[in-house]
Amino acid sequence: MFLNKFFHFLKGYVILNLTGFKIERFLYIAVKRGLVVTDISRKNGDQLTLKMSIRDFFKVWPIAKKTGTRVKIVKKAGLPIILKKYKKSIDG
Repeated sequence: MFLNKFFHFLKGYVILNLTGFKIERFLYIAVKRGLVVTDISRKNGDQLTLKMSIRDFFKVWPIAKKTGTRVKIVKKAGLPIILKKYKKSIDG
C-alpha cells in the first residue's frame, strides 16, 4: 500500500472531476486503452472523481470528446509538480 502511494507520488498524478451522462463509457474506454485509473468515487448521478497519472492524463482528451464528458482538474500533485514549482521560483 505504501509503495503504491510512493510510486504515484514519484510519477505525479492528477485528481479529476468528470461530469456528463456517459461517464461509465468514458471509464470503459480509458481502461480498454490501458490508462490506469484509481480512487474512483461518485459524487452524485452525473459526477465522478478519480485519480490518474500525469502521463495518462494527456491521453484523456480524445476519450472525453468522444463521450461528451467534461474533465476538470481538481488537484495536481507529486514530485514532478513540486520540482516544476521550485524551478520556476529559482529561475525568476
